[in-house]
Amino acid sequence: VFGDRDLVEVAPRRSRATVLQILAAIVAQNQALGVGRGLVSAPAMLNTALDHARRRAAHDAAVIVISDFDGADAATRETVTALARHNDVIAVLVHDPLQSDLPPSASMTVTDGELQIRLDVGRDSVRKSVSQVTQDRLKGIFAWTHELGIPVLPLSAAEDTPAQLRRLLGGLPTRHGRTAAHSQTGAALG
Repeated sequence: VFGDRDLVEVAPRRSRATVLQILAAIVAQNQALGVGRGLVSAPAMLNTALDHARRRAAHDAAVIVISDFDGADAATRETVTALARHNDVIAVLVHDPLQSDLPPSASMTVTDGELQIRLDVGRDSVRKSVSQVTQDRLKGIFAWTHELGIPVLPLSAAEDTPAQLRRLLGGLPTRHGRTAAHSQTGAALG
């Protein structure tokens, strides 16, 4: 689990404690976000985390990268390609659809964690520029599916996460907290 300041490694184990440890690390990274906290955006942390995963992942490991992929560059592609050479890699691209479809009559404040600037996205040229940069970044990551053979799953910040994951991973709607596939397995096993 990584953020703009650090990387936290959680040893892969099949246990409730490990899941809770991962969730606690995510919460801690999320709470570190925000203007005025002295946290400056560090896009290079993506490559640092991926390189760390590349060194730690054994052959035939499942490597799931959940990120907005801010800072993805040629080195990112090389590291992801190296990871995928001997492992199963899935990229989950977290994105905010508002960045590609900004409202025409709004203004917004953007920050790098230290400095802020107010953008008048009501101006057509500003709105189109922000949208284009966002769309180009997303297209570059989605292209990994065809170019690198790595599934890239879109995860919208504007929708319910569990429902999206069920849809993306092929699950059916839940009933009583279990997917239809689990219910059928349970019925078949008695």
